[in-house]
Amino acid sequence: MRQKIFLIFYLVMKSMQKISIAAIVLLHTILYLHAVWENSIVANRGRYFLLADDSMISMVYAKNLFDGNGLVWQAGDRVMGITNPLWTMIMSATFFLNLPRNLASLPIIFFNFLLDLWLIFLIYREILKKSGFFSAVFWSALLSISTQLIFFSILGFETTFQALLFTIVLVRHLPDEKGNRKMLIDSPIQTFLLLAVAVLIRPDSGLFFAIFTIAAIVFYFSRTADEKMRKKIPVAIFTGVAIITAMLVAQKLYYGDWLTNTYYLKATGGARSLSVGWKYFRSAIMDENLLVPLILTAIILVRWIFFKKLRRKTRKRGILVASLIFFWLCYVIWTGGDAIPHYRFSLPIIPSMYILAAGGTKFLLDSARLKKLFSRKRITAGNVLSAVALFILLAFASWMSIFILHRQKYPHERMVDRVFVAEELANMRLLQNTKIALFEAGTIPFLLPQFKYHDLLGKNDRYIARTEAHRGMVGHNKWDFDYSLGQIKPDIIITRDNYEGITDRVAKNILKNAKNLPQDAVFFPIALWIHPIFVEKYRKNRLRIETPHNTHWTFKRSDAVITKQ
Repeated sequence: MRQKIFLIFYLVMKSMQKISIAAIVLLHTILYLHAVWENSIVANRGRYFLLADDSMISMVYAKNLFDGNGLVWQAGDRVMGITNPLWTMIMSATFFLNLPRNLASLPIIFFNFLLDLWLIFLIYREILKKSGFFSAVFWSALLSISTQLIFFSILGFETTFQALLFTIVLVRHLPDEKGNRKMLIDSPIQTFLLLAVAVLIRPDSGLFFAIFTIAAIVFYFSRTADEKMRKKIPVAIFTGVAIITAMLVAQKLYYGDWLTNTYYLKATGGARSLSVGWKYFRSAIMDENLLVPLILTAIILVRWIFFKKLRRKTRKRGILVASLIFFWLCYVIWTGGDAIPHYRFSLPIIPSMYILAAGGTKFLLDSARLKKLFSRKRITAGNVLSAVALFILLAFASWMSIFILHRQKYPHERMVDRVFVAEELANMRLLQNTKIALFEAGTIPFLLPQFKYHDLLGKNDRYIARTEAHRGMVGHNKWDFDYSLGQIKPDIIITRDNYEGITDRVAKNILKNAKNLPQDAVFFPIALWIHPIFVEKYRKNRLRIETPHNTHWTFKRSDAVITKQ
């Protein structure tokens, strides 16, 4: 009889697990497809499915690579204005489908969707094994409705792939409270291969690689490492280092620089600000629902590292995991912020934090001992406090996730207007040697590849990236209009904003008092508006391009010939 009851219970639980993960996957699918459709743009020439402008820069590189022009923004101009070489190569492979440019982004959007599902299933399975059914359902469901995950996936960023690789590595190195995992480093060759691939996807993954390298060296000289492991660790580290070194050497040989151009743009010449980075981090905690995962992550890490009953079994791996989370958060601060909403630099560790937060959830559930509510056993104050704390934390996390999801609107108005500007320029039948300068260097060059372009903010310009930064948001605080307008002399300038109501007096006052304004403010549109060459050569020659949101005012150089006479 007992065996039958146990079998029935087992089958019911199995069915619930399958139903729950199916429901979570369905929920994410509905939200994802809805976001993709909402983010599409209907213009005069049809419906466009596009990525964020930064991702569209990668698409420009990818298309040039596919067409045989090399991994470049423009043919013959070897500047590495991307930070995701392997991701860009994956993008390049999608052009074998030969889709029109307004639909060319769909394959990478779908690929990110598959990565999302893999990530959700991975954390569900891992949490189910370690923290139980309730925690697995709650945290994987929370990830499935994560605006961060959906936003950066549909906009074509590599952070989803990076997050997946980090999570695969981390789940292999979580502490085991039963003491079954005695090795500090698990499957070293696979671990370092995955981390090396993550570096190829995005070089800042080198931080994880460095931490694991230090941990592997410490483990190599420890007593717990056996002879077999001592043979694998040097091979694993060497393999990973060889892959990363090959990438750096290839960059040096091809582009002339060891590091990407965006490194010089964002990390040199006073471009970064730790105070802005700290503000960025604080905002991410509250605006992107990171507070509760951080609290619960801290609880489980403290338990693993400091609890006497556990620390022999869990301390070393607990310190490794804590180091990964801590130093990545320090890196987020070091970056100095980002112009893109939803704090993409924190996304790579979010799924890992959810797994850790599930451990904190289980700990509070066990501390609450809810079974006492259904028995006559005495309930202690600790039980009540644990139950109340857990309820408040999970309720707040749920409410914040739904609130953020509801608040997000697609598409961004500038994303829409870029399409209309591109269509209008295509209708003008401009000469093919027309030189266009712009602040947003992705969408329009991708849709209109026949023209020459100049990146006013230096992501794809070696000279501008190495200049001293002006005040303003990192990545948007380097420009040299004497060089761009005086030496490059673009025929057309596509701005980012509109200038209604802006007078020279107002603009000069803004720049004069820039030190009193937030350091993450944006000043380049104003600086362009009052620059002497722009005033003399461009300002009076506006091309009247109608856009839904009246952004991206476009100007022609007074002496430029851009159409057949």
